[in-house]
Amino acid sequence: MKKECEIVKDLFPSYIAGILSEESEKFIQAHINECQECRNLLEKMSENSENSKLESEDKIEYNHLKKYRRKMVILKSVLFSILIVIIAIITIFIAKYNYSNNIMEQVISKIEEYKKSDNYSIKKVEHRIDYERNNEFTFTKVYYYKDGKYKKESLAESPNQKFLNSTMYDYGEINSNQRIEITEDIKTANIETSNFTYVKEGQFFNLLLDEVQLYNTNFGFFSGIFMRMGYQVRTDRYNGKECYVFKIQDDTSYTEKWIDKESMMIVRAIQDVYNKSYTEISYFVSFDNVTEEQVAVPNLQDYNVENSEKSMEEEMVEIYNKNL
Repeated sequence: MKKECEIVKDLFPSYIAGILSEESEKFIQAHINECQECRNLLEKMSENSENSKLESEDKIEYNHLKKYRRKMVILKSVLFSILIVIIAIITIFIAKYNYSNNIMEQVISKIEEYKKSDNYSIKKVEHRIDYERNNEFTFTKVYYYKDGKYKKESLAESPNQKFLNSTMYDYGEINSNQRIEITEDIKTANIETSNFTYVKEGQFFNLLLDEVQLYNTNFGFFSGIFMRMGYQVRTDRYNGKECYVFKIQDDTSYTEKWIDKESMMIVRAIQDVYNKSYTEISYFVSFDNVTEEQVAVPNLQDYNVENSEKSMEEEMVEIYNKNL
């Protein structure tokens, strides 16, 4: 019997694991039914095996949880870092937008304020180079305004060609439908009457507002933000004065707007279309320097005087007046 017990004990691990043949299992079952010692040993080994299995499962689960927690810590760290980067980008974006927008708001506010002035002059000098046609032009316009009267002086020049009728003057009063056009080169004066208003108060300052149109037009909230964010802002000097410079650039061209820090006025605008054209405009604005003589209509005795009428459809008049 003892020899049989030794055989059975050796088979117990395989029996507990359930890998014995059917005949071997019957043999062991028959033996433990008769042998109390082997039956007790089998029960003890089964308990130990079950405990070992539970411990192994607990260990596996613990290791799994440990790995899961480690992964979650890494994931949270990554997400937190991404969130910090996003917040930083948004903060920089908002700060940059507010910085440029505040400057332009001051410029627009100043221009609207200057529109109410009763004595000023605005000089616009536009230098244009056409690389494709090998042409170069300079157009100078000066707007004089005093107490409701105005004069517009125009001069066109080119180093490689002569303009016909290059010097012209317009005289008139604000909110009037009549003006006098003088072509100095050929000594002619045209007294023109229309069914619309030629000039309204402060209208000449729209030249400067046009330069900041991107900031002075409502494109919608998000469209306006992204369009305006295209400008890079730096500081530079022009004509001895410190200026803000707004620049937007792509692969084909760049545009710059120069703003005098002291007066918050547009003083320069550049547009360079690579290998095609270059345009640079300078603005000079001054106040309380216009005399009565500068806006007074000259004696027309020395001119060939003509009278003419100019009209447009009522619908167009309404649109035109809105855009003055």
